[in-house]
Amino acid sequence: MVSGIATEPGPARAEEAALRAQLAAVGAELAAARAEIAALTSAARDQAAGADAENQALKAQLAAVGAELAAARTEIEALIRAARDKAAGTDAENQALKAQLAAVGVELAAARADNQPLHDQLSAVGAELLEARAQCATLEERMTRMAPVDPERVLSGGGDGIAAYAEAYRATIRQLEKEREARPHDDAVRRRLARAYLLQVDGSFVFDRLEDRIAALFDPEKALRLLAEAPSTGDADAALLRAARRLATPPIVIAALPKSGSVFLMAALRDGLGKPSDIPAVGGQFPEQMVTRGSFDRALRLRAVVHSHLSASRSNLIDLFSHYRLDRLVVQVRDPRQALISWFHYMPDIIGDADPSLAQHWQVPGDYGSWPRAQQLDWCIDAWYPLEIEWMMQWLEAAARPELTDRILFTRFADMVTDQPAYFARIRAFYGIPAELFDPPAPPKVVGEFNFRLGRIDEWREALTPAQIARSSAAIPDALYDRFGWPRD
Repeated sequence: MVSGIATEPGPARAEEAALRAQLAAVGAELAAARAEIAALTSAARDQAAGADAENQALKAQLAAVGAELAAARTEIEALIRAARDKAAGTDAENQALKAQLAAVGVELAAARADNQPLHDQLSAVGAELLEARAQCATLEERMTRMAPVDPERVLSGGGDGIAAYAEAYRATIRQLEKEREARPHDDAVRRRLARAYLLQVDGSFVFDRLEDRIAALFDPEKALRLLAEAPSTGDADAALLRAARRLATPPIVIAALPKSGSVFLMAALRDGLGKPSDIPAVGGQFPEQMVTRGSFDRALRLRAVVHSHLSASRSNLIDLFSHYRLDRLVVQVRDPRQALISWFHYMPDIIGDADPSLAQHWQVPGDYGSWPRAQQLDWCIDAWYPLEIEWMMQWLEAAARPELTDRILFTRFADMVTDQPAYFARIRAFYGIPAELFDPPAPPKVVGEFNFRLGRIDEWREALTPAQIARSSAAIPDALYDRFGWPRD
């Protein structure tokens, strides 16, 4: 090389410089990448450190859950073992029950075999009952199929529904008798005719069903509503309205001491209110008379006046005030000494032709009729008189019960005799019956009318000896003297 003379670089050097510049740039980029990588690594380490802490917490939680699962598994295994043990015991019980059921099944099979004849008999009876029911229905239809009834003729008394029914029944019997003659070996006809002779229709007596059907038609309230639809047009309407109002009054039930004027009382109330004739509604004899439910139902439905000597027994009180819910009851009493005298005079009828069986009810000695008068009265005081006292005391005790105090009215024979208008006014007021609906009775005047004899209240003072008066007076409890005001001597 000559000093002082400039020269141009060669191609190799230029290329080398370019490469070095590129390397420098690449180095700078690497340094930047390293710095970024270092920063990322540092951040990653910090994040990893946080994740480790969270992982530790999770591991702790997982460990706790695992412990709980292990405890639950242990408990479940214990329950499974217990269930298996129980199942083993139940299997044993089930086996025993199965054995018992098998034995019962064998017994039932044997019972069925033994009872098969009875079952066959019952089936046959059932078939016969079905046939009988059908035959009864046919008989009922025949008996009720009659010529049309003329209402005017029936209501005016020119015809009688009961008579028409009876005629239809007679025609039915005649028809069945003809069928019996035509088919003498027909068992169905034979049974139907037998039931007809027995007055049996569908298992009940014809006359019972007929009475119930007629009684069910009794409805005075409907009559009153009908009559109220238009004003009265004359005496006929006024009379019919009064009759309806009288029949709409409540039923009146009388429980009376024998020989206390109760027959007259019953007839006076029945006729004075235009009520139905006396309907037998009790059974038995004093002092053990009892309510007869079927007849008593009919009497109450017809709002009749019921005459009885019913005692205040537990059974009667239940029937009267619980079963029938009777709102009012009249108890007629009499000084037992005077009732005794009336009974004494009635005794010849009892042991005579009236009803000789009554002497058995009251254990009247067979030779009673041949005794002297004093001896007969002594027997009445000893045997009959205590029944009177006990009967009245029972009703006093019943009336003392709070639920019955206002539902029982005591009436006295003495008041009937001494002040008849006031006597019946008390009964009317008790039942809420207006005075204009009641026709007062005339006192009985003929011996024997309504069992009337003398109607006295103090005959006993003359009829009994002083000893008998003392004995009979001493037997009356103070409660009866105080309640009814009878003289003590």
